[in-house]
Amino acid sequence: MTIGHPDWDSNVIWRGKDLYAQSSGDYPAAGTVLWEGYYTGWPSLQVLINPSAGGMQLAIKSYTDSTMSIGVGDDTFDATSNTGQLFLYESRGAYLQLSISAVTTSPAGAGHLAVTPSRAAANEYRALVTPQSIILNAQSIGAGDTLNEYFRWVVLGQLQWIVTAVSPADSIKATLQYLTYAGAAEAIVFDDAVILGGANETYNALPFPLNLQLVNTTTAAATVTTTLISQQQGW
Repeated sequence: MTIGHPDWDSNVIWRGKDLYAQSSGDYPAAGTVLWEGYYTGWPSLQVLINPSAGGMQLAIKSYTDSTMSIGVGDDTFDATSNTGQLFLYESRGAYLQLSISAVTTSPAGAGHLAVTPSRAAANEYRALVTPQSIILNAQSIGAGDTLNEYFRWVVLGQLQWIVTAVSPADSIKATLQYLTYAGAAEAIVFDDAVILGGANETYNALPFPLNLQLVNTTTAAATVTTTLISQQQGW
Protein backbone atom coordinates (compact mmCIF):
# COMPACT_ATOMS: atom_id res chain seq x y z
CA MET A 1 0.00 0.00 0.00
CA THR A 2 1.34 3.43 -0.96
CA ILE A 3 0.03 6.28 1.17
CA GLY A 4 -1.00 9.36 -0.78
CA HIS A 5 -2.22 7.61 -3.90
CA PRO A 6 -5.88 8.19 -4.86
CA ASP A 7 -6.95 4.61 -4.26
CA TRP A 8 -4.45 3.85 -1.44
CA ASP A 9 -2.64 1.23 -3.46
CA SER A 10 0.48 1.13 -5.63
CA ASN A 11 -1.22 2.18 -8.87
CA VAL A 12 -1.19 5.93 -9.44
CA ILE A 13 -3.09 5.87 -12.74
CA TRP A 14 -6.87 6.10 -12.49
CA ARG A 15 -7.59 6.90 -16.11
CA GLY A 16 -5.81 6.11 -19.34
CA LYS A 17 -5.41 7.96 -22.60
CA ASP A 18 -8.65 8.55 -24.51
CA LEU A 19 -9.56 5.73 -26.86
CA TYR A 20 -11.52 8.31 -28.83
CA ALA A 21 -12.31 11.98 -28.21
CA GLN A 22 -13.84 14.93 -30.02
CA SER A 23 -15.04 18.14 -28.43
CA SER A 24 -17.07 19.55 -31.34
CA GLY A 25 -17.99 19.06 -34.98
CA ASP A 26 -20.04 16.40 -36.74
CA TYR A 27 -19.94 12.83 -35.50
CA PRO A 28 -18.46 10.23 -37.87
CA ALA A 29 -20.87 8.40 -40.17
CA ALA A 30 -22.81 5.36 -39.02
CA GLY A 31 -20.67 2.23 -39.26
CA THR A 32 -17.41 4.04 -38.48
CA VAL A 33 -15.13 2.12 -36.09
CA LEU A 34 -13.68 4.61 -33.62
CA TRP A 35 -11.29 2.23 -31.87
CA GLU A 36 -10.68 -1.49 -31.53
CA GLY A 37 -8.02 -3.58 -29.90
CA TYR A 38 -6.67 -5.26 -26.80
CA TYR A 39 -8.23 -3.84 -23.66
CA THR A 40 -7.19 -5.29 -20.33
CA GLY A 41 -5.93 -4.01 -16.99
CA TRP A 42 -8.83 -1.55 -16.91
CA PRO A 43 -12.13 -2.64 -15.35
CA SER A 44 -14.28 -0.02 -17.04
CA LEU A 45 -14.72 2.72 -19.62
CA GLN A 46 -15.81 6.26 -18.88
CA VAL A 47 -18.10 7.46 -21.67
CA LEU A 48 -19.36 10.97 -22.44
CA ILE A 49 -21.83 11.55 -25.28
CA ASN A 50 -23.09 15.13 -25.38
CA PRO A 51 -24.65 16.12 -28.71
CA SER A 52 -25.01 19.80 -29.53
CA ALA A 53 -27.20 19.00 -32.51
CA GLY A 54 -29.03 15.91 -33.72
CA GLY A 55 -28.21 12.66 -31.96
CA MET A 56 -26.14 9.51 -32.15
CA GLN A 57 -25.87 5.93 -30.95
CA LEU A 58 -22.57 4.51 -29.71
CA ALA A 59 -21.89 0.76 -29.89
CA ILE A 60 -19.51 -1.06 -27.53
CA LYS A 61 -18.72 -4.68 -28.43
CA SER A 62 -16.61 -7.03 -26.32
CA TYR A 63 -14.70 -10.13 -27.48
CA THR A 64 -12.53 -12.81 -25.94
CA ASP A 65 -10.18 -13.22 -28.91
CA SER A 66 -7.95 -11.07 -31.12
CA THR A 67 -9.92 -11.94 -34.27
CA MET A 68 -13.01 -10.52 -32.58
CA SER A 69 -15.13 -13.51 -33.50
CA ILE A 70 -16.20 -14.66 -30.03
CA GLY A 71 -18.46 -11.96 -28.66
CA VAL A 72 -19.28 -11.59 -24.96
CA GLY A 73 -21.12 -8.28 -25.03
CA ASP A 74 -22.87 -5.98 -27.49
CA ASP A 75 -24.43 -2.78 -26.16
CA THR A 76 -25.65 0.49 -27.67
CA PHE A 77 -26.16 3.87 -26.01
CA ASP A 78 -28.38 6.65 -27.33
CA ALA A 79 -28.04 10.40 -26.79
CA THR A 80 -29.94 13.37 -28.22
CA SER A 81 -29.38 17.12 -28.33
CA ASN A 82 -31.71 17.36 -25.31
CA THR A 83 -30.26 14.49 -23.27
CA GLY A 84 -26.64 13.38 -23.08
CA GLN A 85 -24.94 10.37 -21.50
CA LEU A 86 -22.12 10.29 -18.95
CA PHE A 87 -21.46 6.86 -17.47
CA LEU A 88 -19.08 4.08 -16.52
CA TYR A 89 -19.31 0.85 -18.49
CA GLU A 90 -17.87 -2.43 -17.22
CA SER A 91 -15.55 -4.02 -19.78
CA ARG A 92 -16.51 -7.62 -20.53
CA GLY A 93 -13.73 -8.97 -22.71
CA ALA A 94 -10.03 -8.65 -23.44
CA TYR A 95 -10.80 -7.01 -26.80
CA LEU A 96 -13.16 -4.13 -27.48
CA GLN A 97 -14.60 -2.34 -30.47
CA LEU A 98 -16.12 1.16 -30.31
CA SER A 99 -18.21 2.30 -33.26
CA ILE A 100 -20.95 4.67 -34.37
CA SER A 101 -24.00 2.49 -34.92
CA ALA A 102 -26.36 5.33 -35.88
CA VAL A 103 -26.31 9.11 -36.27
CA THR A 104 -28.89 11.66 -37.39
CA THR A 105 -28.34 13.34 -40.76
CA SER A 106 -30.89 16.18 -40.66
CA PRO A 107 -29.72 17.89 -38.60
CA ALA A 108 -26.31 16.26 -38.62
CA GLY A 109 -25.38 14.72 -35.29
CA ALA A 110 -22.61 16.80 -33.77
CA GLY A 111 -21.02 17.49 -30.41
CA HIS A 112 -18.79 16.03 -27.71
CA LEU A 113 -17.81 12.35 -27.55
CA ALA A 114 -15.10 10.86 -25.35
CA VAL A 115 -14.30 7.28 -24.29
CA THR A 116 -11.57 6.85 -21.65
CA PRO A 117 -10.18 3.82 -19.75
CA SER A 118 -10.97 3.98 -16.04
CA ARG A 119 -10.16 2.00 -12.90
CA ALA A 120 -13.44 2.98 -11.21
CA ALA A 121 -15.97 0.20 -10.56
CA ALA A 122 -18.87 0.29 -12.96
CA ASN A 123 -21.11 -2.66 -11.95
CA GLU A 124 -22.15 -3.03 -15.64
CA TYR A 125 -23.48 0.54 -16.09
CA ARG A 126 -23.26 3.49 -13.70
CA ALA A 127 -24.48 6.98 -14.50
CA LEU A 128 -21.99 9.66 -13.40
CA VAL A 129 -24.50 12.49 -13.04
CA THR A 130 -26.35 14.17 -10.20
CA PRO A 131 -30.07 13.39 -9.76
CA GLN A 132 -32.08 14.93 -12.58
CA SER A 133 -35.34 16.85 -12.27
CA ILE A 134 -38.14 18.49 -14.22
CA ILE A 135 -39.97 21.05 -12.08
CA LEU A 136 -42.99 22.92 -13.42
CA ASN A 137 -44.70 25.46 -11.13
CA ALA A 138 -48.10 26.62 -12.37
CA GLN A 139 -46.86 26.04 -15.91
CA SER A 140 -49.30 27.38 -18.48
CA ILE A 141 -50.07 25.29 -21.56
CA GLY A 142 -52.13 26.89 -24.31
CA ALA A 143 -55.32 25.40 -25.68
CA GLY A 144 -54.49 22.26 -27.66
CA ASP A 145 -50.74 22.80 -27.16
CA THR A 146 -48.04 20.26 -26.27
CA LEU A 147 -45.17 20.84 -23.83
CA ASN A 148 -42.09 18.60 -24.04
CA GLU A 149 -39.62 18.41 -21.14
CA TYR A 150 -36.40 16.39 -20.86
CA PHE A 151 -33.76 15.34 -18.34
CA ARG A 152 -30.40 16.88 -19.21
CA TRP A 153 -28.66 13.51 -18.68
CA VAL A 154 -29.65 9.87 -18.92
CA VAL A 155 -30.12 8.22 -15.51
CA LEU A 156 -30.57 4.71 -14.18
CA GLY A 157 -32.55 3.93 -11.04
CA GLN A 158 -35.93 5.12 -9.80
CA LEU A 159 -38.18 7.96 -10.92
CA GLN A 160 -40.71 9.77 -8.75
CA TRP A 161 -43.52 11.71 -10.41
CA ILE A 162 -45.61 14.12 -8.35
CA VAL A 163 -48.60 16.12 -9.59
CA THR A 164 -49.53 18.90 -7.16
CA ALA A 165 -52.23 20.72 -9.10
CA VAL A 166 -53.99 20.84 -12.47
CA SER A 167 -56.37 23.60 -13.49
CA PRO A 168 -58.93 23.22 -14.86
CA ALA A 169 -59.43 19.59 -13.82
CA ASP A 170 -59.24 16.86 -16.46
CA SER A 171 -57.45 19.17 -18.92
CA ILE A 172 -53.98 17.65 -19.34
CA LYS A 173 -52.79 14.33 -20.79
CA ALA A 174 -49.32 13.14 -19.75
CA THR A 175 -46.91 10.69 -21.38
CA LEU A 176 -43.47 9.66 -20.17
CA GLN A 177 -41.54 7.88 -22.89
CA TYR A 178 -38.07 6.67 -23.83
CA LEU A 179 -36.56 8.15 -26.97
CA THR A 180 -34.16 6.89 -29.62
CA TYR A 181 -31.01 8.77 -30.62
CA ALA A 182 -33.15 10.52 -33.25
CA GLY A 183 -35.71 11.72 -30.69
CA ALA A 184 -38.45 9.30 -31.76
CA ALA A 185 -40.62 7.60 -29.13
CA GLU A 186 -39.40 4.05 -28.51
CA ALA A 187 -41.23 2.82 -25.38
CA ILE A 188 -43.86 4.19 -23.03
CA VAL A 189 -43.31 4.39 -19.26
CA PHE A 190 -46.81 5.73 -18.64
CA ASP A 191 -49.56 7.27 -20.75
CA ASP A 192 -52.30 8.93 -18.69
CA ALA A 193 -55.30 10.30 -20.56
CA VAL A 194 -55.99 12.61 -17.61
CA ILE A 195 -53.67 13.59 -14.75
CA LEU A 196 -55.00 14.55 -11.35
CA GLY A 197 -53.59 16.72 -8.58
CA GLY A 198 -52.30 14.64 -5.67
CA ALA A 199 -50.74 11.90 -7.81
CA ASN A 200 -47.46 10.49 -6.47
CA GLU A 201 -46.01 7.57 -8.42
CA THR A 202 -42.67 5.77 -8.80
CA TYR A 203 -41.19 4.06 -11.85
CA ASN A 204 -37.93 2.35 -12.76
CA ALA A 205 -35.66 4.29 -15.11
CA LEU A 206 -33.69 2.58 -17.88
CA PRO A 207 -30.55 4.14 -19.43
CA PHE A 208 -32.27 5.87 -22.35
CA PRO A 209 -33.26 9.50 -23.03
CA LEU A 210 -36.58 10.39 -21.36
CA ASN A 211 -39.31 12.77 -22.51
CA LEU A 212 -42.20 14.04 -20.36
CA GLN A 213 -44.93 15.20 -22.74
CA LEU A 214 -47.90 17.22 -21.47
CA VAL A 215 -50.84 17.92 -23.78
CA ASN A 216 -53.68 20.35 -23.11
CA THR A 217 -56.70 18.52 -24.48
CA THR A 218 -59.14 21.42 -23.96
CA THR A 219 -60.03 24.61 -25.84
CA ALA A 220 -58.76 26.94 -23.11
CA ALA A 221 -55.40 27.52 -21.43
CA ALA A 222 -54.52 25.18 -18.54
CA THR A 223 -51.89 25.16 -15.78
CA VAL A 224 -50.03 22.33 -14.11
CA THR A 225 -47.67 22.04 -11.14
CA THR A 226 -45.65 18.85 -11.33
CA THR A 227 -42.22 17.39 -10.56
CA LEU A 228 -40.33 14.46 -12.06
CA ILE A 229 -37.13 13.55 -10.22
CA SER A 230 -34.59 10.73 -10.47
CA GLN A 231 -33.19 8.80 -7.54
CA GLN A 232 -30.49 6.88 -9.34
CA GLN A 233 -27.85 4.51 -8.05
CA GLY A 234 -25.14 6.04 -5.89
CA TRP A 235 -27.28 8.94 -4.64
